[in-house]
Amino acid sequence: MTPSADLPPPPEDGHRALRDNPVETSPDPEPTTAFTGYPDAPAFSIVSRQDDLSHYPCANCHANMPANTERRKLNAPHPAALDHGDGRMWCFDCHNEEERNKLATASGERVGFDYGDQVCSQCHYAVHRDWTFGVHGKRKARWQGERTSYSCAHCHNPHDPAVRPREPEQPPGVRAGLEPMPDKHVEHPRIYPWQPAHEEDDDDQNSE
Repeated sequence: MTPSADLPPPPEDGHRALRDNPVETSPDPEPTTAFTGYPDAPAFSIVSRQDDLSHYPCANCHANMPANTERRKLNAPHPAALDHGDGRMWCFDCHNEEERNKLATASGERVGFDYGDQVCSQCHYAVHRDWTFGVHGKRKARWQGERTSYSCAHCHNPHDPAVRPREPEQPPGVRAGLEPMPDKHVEHPRIYPWQPAHEEDDDDQNSE
């Protein structure tokens, strides 16, 4: 590299004191642009859930209550604690502090409850991208034609979003005209805690 003409000649040992380096000025940062969507994302609508919320509009109670930003145990009807983000999340990380009927992005943009996915996407980009393209989540009605998708909060409780293991539904019945499959007494390992431990039949015990 050719040494700059603005720099003094380097000392014999090749090391120059940091204070002798010229002060560089950084260019003014570009203004932050709002997220406008993923390139080539398909068009779709979102199933509304705002009117189905049991305690909406929030301003019915909070209109005359000053916002308390202290992290604390909440009283009903709010959950006492948030099991979201390993203790890093708090109400006003997602809810707008001034307009209670709105959510808020990290940049302060106010978002309606029907479009809460915009808030979720700030931390869950990969899942939100998959949901936008139809890989993640559920779709209403048909798989062809105009697409209407359920939003994040339809399946995930925002205050406790992890999907807990649950017992599977019973298998479907036997179609008319068919016989049930023979029981081959195949033992499957116990995977979930709600599954009962295998108990051998009395006949098997007697045969041993």
